[in-house]
Amino acid sequence: MKYYSMNLQSKRPYKEALPKNTILKIKNILKEIDILTIETLWGNPFDEIYSVRIEAITEDGEFGQNGKGRNQLFCLASAYAEYMERIQNLLLTGTSGFNRVLMESNFKEVGIYYYPDEKEITKEDFLKLPNEILSDFFSTNDITIFKEVIDCFFDTVEKNNHSGIYSMPFYSLKRKEVVNIPHNLLFSITGSNGMASGNTLSEATFQAMCEIYERNAASIIYSERLTPPTIERIYLSNYPEELNIIDEIDRNGYEVIVKDFSCNRNLPVVGLIIVDKKSGKYKLNIGSDTDFQVALSRTLTEIFQGLKDGKDIQNTLLPKPNEENSPFLYNQDSESVFERERNLVNFMKNGSGIFPETLFYNNSSYEFNPNTFNPKKSYEEEVKELLVLAKNLNYDVYIRDVSFLGFPTVYIYISGVSLLGRKFNLNDSGLINEKTEIQNELENLLYPFSEFINDKTKLKRAIENIEIF
Repeated sequence: MKYYSMNLQSKRPYKEALPKNTILKIKNILKEIDILTIETLWGNPFDEIYSVRIEAITEDGEFGQNGKGRNQLFCLASAYAEYMERIQNLLLTGTSGFNRVLMESNFKEVGIYYYPDEKEITKEDFLKLPNEILSDFFSTNDITIFKEVIDCFFDTVEKNNHSGIYSMPFYSLKRKEVVNIPHNLLFSITGSNGMASGNTLSEATFQAMCEIYERNAASIIYSERLTPPTIERIYLSNYPEELNIIDEIDRNGYEVIVKDFSCNRNLPVVGLIIVDKKSGKYKLNIGSDTDFQVALSRTLTEIFQGLKDGKDIQNTLLPKPNEENSPFLYNQDSESVFERERNLVNFMKNGSGIFPETLFYNNSSYEFNPNTFNPKKSYEEEVKELLVLAKNLNYDVYIRDVSFLGFPTVYIYISGVSLLGRKFNLNDSGLINEKTEIQNELENLLYPFSEFINDKTKLKRAIENIEIF
């Protein structure tokens, strides 16, 4: 097990179970719920860089997920763990919120919308949520406008024949109490950020926290225009296996730059940039782990995830920013501000967002401190340390166990940190973004689909709404 042994420098095991055992356990769970998966893509663009996609067969819906690793077993285990993360977090429906009509259908069939512990909360209950959560949902400090937004939002809820919105219990580590957070609203602003599976609950929690920290680091460097320090080759030589991979990538026409994305805040995050030596185009990926070797390895495998060969790699490269190709990074008008946020969200989702040119400057904004990466002996200890870091940064961590199929899986939310972009911004008129109303009308038009497809009036109206959306 080459990749399993590569982590012998660390105090803790790389994973809490061998990859083959993880794969078999998850396959047995999927068999119990009548889902059969197949491998639809294998990529191996460089030695020890593997990527795979697994999908349910056509009859089971073709829901799929990617995985990556330093050998085929770890790569496949990664894909199956991601698969369980998505299923148990109900991400079969996508990443932009749950379709209301489908959820109503689910309720009629099984008596719940999302989970058995869901709770419908009224507008009065909603307004009692911690202020930091409410400010994540609605971006205004004006009390009058905020009340208008809430009234508008709950008017829509009442139009859909509900007295409140459905929430799920999360445990607040700061408040030491359960807080019921609106599921669809939260999901709309975080996407899958903070969702993770693992062989144990502590391993899953660690992975989720690392994911939040890595995206937090990316957001800080992007928004504050920081120049992260380059980690020199002399330090990378402490990790010869990873350095060998870097050298192979270099021999294939790419410059590899390793960056410290800790933001001078002790965030255990590494950035990896590959630059095409001919075109100058680049690709950035970030990875987090308290073990530098694992964080570096993660960036090396993830930057090529889903890519089969050199042609695929070329198709994902981005131009370095300038005022001509990325004017929104330089201008301060409201449209540019919105475009900057959307660009960052695109980076978080699939790596397609362009970073400011400060990423490539020579003079760094802070110094690299190797002590940022300080692995512990077990995942239990690791989780404690990451929670201490959250406390030191004044972050409020909300955690939920969603392991209803028996494979450890969590959904973690950190207020003010987990956001992938607010979905309920105000428009210039001071009213809630009209997209909420448009989505509501679209769902009413589309279902039942058999009626929609034969109604020219509904078809025309749906097209008009989609164009606006």
